[in-house]
Parts: sequence; C-alpha cells; structure tokens
Amino acid sequence: MADTNRIKAPVTFFILFGSLMLLFFFLRPFPVSAASGESTASAESTASGESRTSGESTASGESTASGESTASDETPAASETAGISADAKVLFLSSYSIANSSVMDQISGIRSGLSSDIKIAYEFLDTWGLNSNQDEAFFYEYLEYKYKRSGMFSLVIAGDDDALQFVIRYRYSLFKNIPVVYLGIDSNSRALLADSLDMTGISGGKTVDSNLSLASSLCPDAKDFLIITDDTTTGTSFRSTFNALKSKYNSRSFNFLDTSLLSLQEIKDTVSGLTSDTILFFMSFSNDSSGKIYTSDEALKIITENASIPVFSPVLSDDGITGGIQEDCTKTGEMAGEMALEILSGTPVPDIPSVNKAPTETVFDASLMKKYGISKSSLPAGTTYIHDDESEKATQRTILTLSAASVLLVILLLAAAAATHRSKKIEDELKVKSIRLQEEAEKDALTGLGNRRLFNMDLEKNIQAETPFVLLVFDLDGFKQINDTYGHPSGDFVLAETGRRLSCLAQNGGGSCYRFGGDEFAAIFHTRRENDTEEECIKMILALFKEPCRTDGKEIAVKTSVGSTRFPQDACESGVLVHCADEALYHVKRNGKHEGLTWRRLQEIRTPEQNVCNKMSSNQDSLGQASNKEI
Repeated sequence: MADTNRIKAPVTFFILFGSLMLLFFFLRPFPVSAASGESTASAESTASGESRTSGESTASGESTASGESTASDETPAASETAGISADAKVLFLSSYSIANSSVMDQISGIRSGLSSDIKIAYEFLDTWGLNSNQDEAFFYEYLEYKYKRSGMFSLVIAGDDDALQFVIRYRYSLFKNIPVVYLGIDSNSRALLADSLDMTGISGGKTVDSNLSLASSLCPDAKDFLIITDDTTTGTSFRSTFNALKSKYNSRSFNFLDTSLLSLQEIKDTVSGLTSDTILFFMSFSNDSSGKIYTSDEALKIITENASIPVFSPVLSDDGITGGIQEDCTKTGEMAGEMALEILSGTPVPDIPSVNKAPTETVFDASLMKKYGISKSSLPAGTTYIHDDESEKATQRTILTLSAASVLLVILLLAAAAATHRSKKIEDELKVKSIRLQEEAEKDALTGLGNRRLFNMDLEKNIQAETPFVLLVFDLDGFKQINDTYGHPSGDFVLAETGRRLSCLAQNGGGSCYRFGGDEFAAIFHTRRENDTEEECIKMILALFKEPCRTDGKEIAVKTSVGSTRFPQDACESGVLVHCADEALYHVKRNGKHEGLTWRRLQEIRTPEQNVCNKMSSNQDSLGQASNKEI
C-alpha cells in the first residue's frame, strides 16, 4: 500500500499542477497568426530533397532552385563566418547511400558544424551496390559534367573509405586545388596518404580493438573469433585491422566469413552452427557469391535471425545486434563541418591537424543482454541501453503515461472550448493561407509549372499506379548566351514564356510539365493511345520552340535538347528512369544539340562497354527494395 501511495502522490500533483498551468495559458488572450500554416509549408518543402541520383536535399527545410541545401539554423553565428565567400559551396561525397543510418547521422552533424550561409550538395557512391570500375568511371563522368556546368565546389567532405579513395584517385583532375575534409576512415594508410596530399579530417573510431577487448571480457570461455566481412573496400580494411591485432589476442584464433565467397544458404548454415565457443562479430555484409546485393538492415537480419549466440558489432540497430562500441557519427560529422568552416574562413588546410580517432559510444540492447546473461555491471560506465524494460523504468513510464494522458485530456477539453470562440472568418483566412502555402511549396513562381518536389511525387504516383508513360527531360540550348546578350529580364521572360507553352501543351496532350530549376524542365506524358509514341512526345516538345519569343520588339530564338525514356519498358524505378532520360539528354548536348533522343535509341548507338546504366536497370529490383526501405 505504501508503494501505491508513493506512485499516486506524484501523479496527482503533476495532474493538478499541469491543469492549473494550462488553464492559465488558455484563459489568456492570444493572437491568431499564420504560424501553423507556415510551419506546414516548411515541413512539406523539406521533402523536396533526396531525389535523383545525387540525393540532394534542403538542410534548412526550404528548397533552393538548384536542389542544393543550406545548413541548419543551429550553426555558428554570422559574425564568425564573415570571411566566407557568398558563393561558398560544399560537396558531401558519401561512400554509401542515404539508406545507411550512419550517413544520415553524418549529414546531421555536418549541417550543425557548418554556417547557415553555406550551400551543401550531396552525392552518393552507393558502393554496396555499385562498386565496379565501370560504375566508378560513370560516376566520375557524371560529376564532371554536372559540376563543371553548374559550378565547381569550394570544398569537399568525403564520408568513409570509398569516398576518400575516389577523391584521392582523382585528386589532380576533378578535385584539383579543392580543399578536402574526410571522416569515418577505417584505413590508417588511406588517412595518412590523404594527409600527405594536403587533406585533413577525422579517422574512424578505432573501435575494433576496444570491441575485441569488451567481447572477450563478456565471453571469457570462448576459444575463437568469427568476423563477418565482404570484399568491399570497407570489408577489406576491417580484415586488415583484425589481422593486425591477432598477436594481442593470441589465446583465441581469428576466422573470417567472407560473404562474397558463400551462397546465402551457406552463410545461414555457418552462422546457425556457431556455439558459445565462438565470439561473433558483424562488420560488413553487402553481397553473397551470387552477386546479390543486401542493404545493411537486410544483412543484419540474416545474421541475427540465424545466430544463437551474441552478435557484437560497431553498428547497432534494432535488428538483433547485442551491442558494441561504435563511432558517434553525428559528433564526427559536426567536427568535420567545423573543420570545413575553418578552411572556408581562410585557415590553411595544413594548419588544421587531422584527428586520428573519432568519438565513440557504447550501446547495448538490454533485452538481448538478459537473454545471454550479460549484466550491466560488466559494461563500461556511461553505456547507453536500448529496449531497457527494467521495473524501475517501467514504473516511471507508467507514471509519465498516466500523467501525460490526464494532461492531454485537459488540453483537449480546453482546446475544444477555445475553438468554439474562434470566428468563422479567421478559420476561412487560415484555410486560404494554408492552400496558398501548399501551392507555393509545389509550384515554380516564375513559370507556374510544378517544381522538383511535385515532379518527384507525381513520378512515384505514376509508377505505383503502373500506368505506362513517357518521361522527358530537356533544357534550353544556349540559355546563358540569351542572358548575356539580352539581359536577365529577357531571360526570365523566355523562361516564363516556355512555362506558358508547356502549360498549354500539358492541357491539350494529357501530360504534366515541371521546372527543375534554371533552364531545366521535365514532362510526363501518358501513352494511352496507339499514336502516343515516345518519338511523338519528343516532337511535341521540339515543336514548341519553332516560333521565337517576342518581347520589347525583339525576337529571341530558343531551341531545346530532349532526352526521354519509357515506363515500364526501360525502367521501373524513379531514380533509374530520371537517370536514363538524363543520359539521353547529355548525349544530345554533346553531339550537336537541338534534337531529341530516346534511351532506347541511345543503347543502340552506344558500345556495350558504355551501357553502364543497363546494369543498373537490370538490378533495379534489388536497388528498389533498398530505396523503398530507406526513404
């Protein structure tokens, strides 16, 4: 009874105190503003990123015309960044895809460390799925074309080993004279080589030795280690690190399970046959001997569902990892962002020493600790626990739940009472403002066409509806010359007139048109009729520009180049579709302009070695699964 009274007392006090404070708040006169509508628009526009191959996103939550981003508000004061150029632009080059949780943590940290005035562009090597020499060559060509056209960057941040290796390989071509900051590097030799090339940054958390030591103390009777790796750059680096530590742990043997050499069933059989004599480490698992690609979550699930012993790893997730010492990727990203800020402010790279060990944290799953008999007293002080259902915390959650439910009830009652006193006029004004903000978030102000965010949503809707369509991407040939010759007001007029013509075409042709930004446009046309061929769609776009644009007594000739692809014949995933159309467009731009080209025709005129995207299209089912999971 005494324990019950101790629980009831704080609950009663919390409810009464909360009710009084809420009553005082709601009885005060409060102004009605458009804040709610504005916050909705901001939240919606955040989703405009993470599209196409580059995965660009808007850090502040508001899309820019170029699809890049600016750092978040939680950044150094403007006075600290007074020496930075207004055109400063940072490229974050990640080894993996945005599906990787550590990549998202790195991006969050980088945004926090950089100034809010600095634009950030994001590119993803995605080496878990695309790691051949051809893939790398294509990615290089893509970066070179894209950024030499839109303007090179002021600084590069390379995330993890594959990205740094890419930067080192092209240090004197694509990245010549560009400052480089790296983070999350597991290979000591690669970090030292980067430092010798006037780069700086933060090496990985150096957690292998500490994880071996911790796991050994938790499993004292085990006779050997089994380390799960693969043939990627990261997997090879992990294997080298473990081998270097063999002499320190010579009382146990070191064995490696290379997933790239075994079938999925062989991997499952090996893991399921392990006993308490073995300490199991999960480090990297991106593919099996058949060449099938696995996301990090898929790989973790395969291992943890088949293992009957604890699984240790420097990467913790909710998929059955018992625990481990892992790199604090958010803090590491913040440190890299601060280094980048110093360099952009004028500090020479050699004056910023590299950090040879990133900050770490110990994280364990309390529910699995209980399963395998691991006590909290055997773990380091400051360990973070997930899935912790001890009675003390359960009681606290019960108290907080009851208190929150009671306060929520009071809030709902008071909110309902307050709502009855609001006038219909204010409600109508808020509705109009909300609709306007929604339109602004999805429309391009200059042309009236849908923007990149609306394009991404419409493209996904059409794919999910399994409705055949043609995707066209195109831009205005020589648009810079129009601006230089007639002035930017005339250039804006040309863009607006282009938007007007495209709107008329969309209304009459049963399609939708969009402006990506600058002079780049896209269109989606459904192919319901027999004469709605891909070539006819291209002709409709080219025909729009037969007549010049007339303004202020001047006639401005405008031409365009078009690339197209078909759903579902060419590809069934949004990123691949856009990529294929882009490839066709780039081929036209390189070979005379003023024409259109289908992806299908591009494959016919290219050599087999050039058709890197064919491989991407053939693997789109596995890539699509990763995409669906991650974003």
